[in-house]
This record gives sequence, structure tokens and C-alpha cells, in this order.
Amino acid sequence: MTDYYPLPGDSVSIPNSSTPSTVPLDGGTASGGIVKLTAGEWEKRAQVAADGAARLAALTQALAGTVGSNHFGDCDEGTSMYEALRPIIETWVNQLHTQAVQLSTLSDACLRADETITSVDASLTPDIPT
Repeated sequence: MTDYYPLPGDSVSIPNSSTPSTVPLDGGTASGGIVKLTAGEWEKRAQVAADGAARLAALTQALAGTVGSNHFGDCDEGTSMYEALRPIIETWVNQLHTQAVQLSTLSDACLRADETITSVDASLTPDIPT
């Protein structure tokens, strides 16, 4: 676990809290002015990001399949509609793919942060169980 010491007046996100989502620190309100961050929180963040990446990847694949052929009919109006919508959907698919990759990268970064914080805590406080 890592303790962060924010300055008075700072706000800290409180997990699983109702409104407000942050509580101002005034020298004693939230956790006595100390923010405790556990390894489990980083793992949860990593899992949420990984789940989001997987869902966006699945959506990207499903959406990409809609522009493979003209589903509007082999007439002037159908062809015009298909030609107008295809680049829009392709752009959307590319954006969703980019976001999925970014979420996957975020998931990896959360896991690395967990490892780094745990390692630094262990090296700085060898006699204190973490």
C-alpha cells in the first residue's frame, strides 16, 4: 500500500462513494489527509481497461463487417447511400480500433504501475509488511 500526502484543499477520489465523487482534504476529513492506494486498485483499473479494449475490439470487428457490401440495394439510391455511409463507418471503425489499442496500453500501464509501486514500497520499507 502506498500513502500519498496531498496538500490541504486538494481533492481525492473516494472509491465506491456516492456524490460528491471527491472529498476536499482539510487536514482531517478523508482518511486523515492520507490517500491509501492498494495494489488491488491498480489491478481493477487494469481489468476495466482490458475489458473495455476487448469490447471495443469486438465492436470494431462487427462494425467493419457492415461495409463489406452494399445492403441498400442495387439501385441509384442504394448505391448513393452506401457510398456516402461507407467512409463514415470506416472512419468510425478506425477510431474505435485506436481507442481499443489505447485501452490495452492503459491496462498494461496500470499493471506496470502496480509492480513499480509495490517494488518501490518493498525497497524503501523492508521491515514494514506491505
